Amino acid sequence: MAAADKNKKVEPSRFAAALQYFDELRRKIAETQGVSVPDDYGQRFGASGDPVPSMNQLGQSVRGATQRMTSLDAPESQSAGETALEIAAGFTPLQYPQAGRDFARSRRSGDKLGMALASLAAIPVVGGVAKAASKTRKGSEEAEQLVTRAKRRVGTTGQYVGAPPGVDSPQKLGAMVNNYVNAMQEGLPGRNFYVDSSQDIFARTGNNPVEADLFNQNIAALSRANNVGGNTAMSAKGHIQAVTGEPILTGRFPSRDSPPLQAMYDAGQAEYLGHKRDPFATQLGVAYAPERIGRGVNDMHEAELMGYPSGAVGGATQHAFMDEVRQRAIERANREQIGGFSDWNTGNSQAAAWSGNKIRRGDISAGEAARSYADYLPLQEANATYEAVSSPVTGHLQGLLNAPFDARSAYTADVRGSWNTSPSGRDIGYTAARMLPGETVNTVGRFKDTANPAMVARPVTGTYTTADKSRALTPGSVQALNAVEAARAYFDVQEAGAWHKLLPAKSAADYSGASINLGKNMTQADMERIAPLFEQRGYYLASAPNGITILANEGTAQGEKFAKEVRDIVKKNPEAFGKTEIDFGRAETGYIDYGDAYRSNTPGAVTARMLEMMEQAPMTMKNLDVNPAYRETVAARNARDIDYAAKGFGVAREDVIRARNIFKAEGFEGLRKAAKAGIVPAVLATFGAQQMLSGNEEQR
Repeated sequence: MAAADKNKKVEPSRFAAALQYFDELRRKIAETQGVSVPDDYGQRFGASGDPVPSMNQLGQSVRGATQRMTSLDAPESQSAGETALEIAAGFTPLQYPQAGRDFARSRRSGDKLGMALASLAAIPVVGGVAKAASKTRKGSEEAEQLVTRAKRRVGTTGQYVGAPPGVDSPQKLGAMVNNYVNAMQEGLPGRNFYVDSSQDIFARTGNNPVEADLFNQNIAALSRANNVGGNTAMSAKGHIQAVTGEPILTGRFPSRDSPPLQAMYDAGQAEYLGHKRDPFATQLGVAYAPERIGRGVNDMHEAELMGYPSGAVGGATQHAFMDEVRQRAIERANREQIGGFSDWNTGNSQAAAWSGNKIRRGDISAGEAARSYADYLPLQEANATYEAVSSPVTGHLQGLLNAPFDARSAYTADVRGSWNTSPSGRDIGYTAARMLPGETVNTVGRFKDTANPAMVARPVTGTYTTADKSRALTPGSVQALNAVEAARAYFDVQEAGAWHKLLPAKSAADYSGASINLGKNMTQADMERIAPLFEQRGYYLASAPNGITILANEGTAQGEKFAKEVRDIVKKNPEAFGKTEIDFGRAETGYIDYGDAYRSNTPGAVTARMLEMMEQAPMTMKNLDVNPAYRETVAARNARDIDYAAKGFGVAREDVIRARNIFKAEGFEGLRKAAKAGIVPAVLATFGAQQMLSGNEEQR
């Protein structure tokens, strides 16, 4: 009797505890499992308020589910209706094997609360309540842990929640995963899309993660319904407009796309861009922030690949289901080492599958699948060719002019005079100006019948369509290019600075430039052999990556006649050109001339001319001025020039050394004051400087 009395005292308290727990979790049942459990939990039990199953239905369910219910392994998926039947079964004799199974499962996983609920489930009537509580608790935990919803199915149809219509069985879900893996294999060359893009963008910003993030958000914001090439051009335009102080006007729908982009650049950061575009921007940062890899990108091509009608993407449930399909494909790809790789993740799997789907559609060839933003950004670049050896009019280190080519090359390559000093080794001028430069190219330039070692800086520019349907550089692009090259030519003591870009022409009548691709950078021999062929007809030459650009002018042929002459010259001189590719277009150029200022012998004339050019691009001027690395780069060339003067290559101009030191200490404002006063204060530190100052050179 004592034992019986003891049991009677325990049961009500356990029953009350179960009811209390049940009351607290009733709302979560509806939220996470779709199961309605009214207060009188014996009359109605089912999904969305469906009537409680009859005893016959329960019997059929029991016969078909006894083995599943007593298995220690949780089922792959369970509909709301099946959940309701299992809860209802808690009011039948099946409560005992259920309780044993649940207790064993919980014990195996160390779930003490689950063990307690399983114990409660062994009590008559309380079993159903405890089952509801246990199911609700698990559902709540899954929701809180962001478990994807591919395991959820509609009870009446078996349709997976968030899946395309008709995906209503594990077999169909498996077929989706197989199709995705096959697309990954077909698009294998594209798996590094995000890594390649990220590495290039990061380097173009001078390894600046804040600047890289901003540009990545720009790309993501304009990526909607856009191909990679178009996306690149529009994002480059918007970026250059922003960093040069122009109002942003870009995108497929400028009135819609530009305002949020403008707000983003004004704030210096972007807000959350949504389920598709935000993960896209995040993946573009994997090279410098690999820990950020999270959700994959669910765009229209991904949706099309997975069988959604019209490639539509919408709603959290669809995104969650797509995430689940991709995750299963990733697990299989790593398990089977698809393509020889075992490091598949949300980024490279989606990139490969995206490429595979585009190949299937015929949008791209297999050879184009590997193209990333790193391949398209160079198409937006201008070519800024510059030399280190000064010209005769400047009077600076004149001994280099007649020195052997190797000596001139050594001077040009001296790291103390390098402009490639950004943290990523890119051009510091265009990095400071925020113009996303590519890698500088070593080549040979041409100035007044002389071949000199040269470099080509490659800043990104923005282009737009004019009223007459021509393509042109944005005004901000032109002003910024002029400013950076004006400053470079000034600090390098050059007679001139220059840049050019070949743009598409409306027709052959508009041809004014020709890009000759030699498949290699120019050498001294190439320049000395090729330049006279064009110069005798009055054409200008400008070095470019992998070749040379021929520029028509007011004294030469234009349009179709220009194109014919260029083709004829190339055809008649196969030994000079070999197999070449020629592209014609409309050339935009910039030329900053300091010749007259040097010849004037007026103190401060060259400095005044430089400042005049800089003031036309105030934001670029400010960006250069406030960049410590740019100032250090300018001043570092003093040590090189003093050293070369000591070696007998002529006099390093006193005012040149002074101007560089003023700029390092006081920026452009210091140079403005010095030019106005006609006085540049000297900074003497070495014997070489004393030697240099012995010359009687006019002030700049």
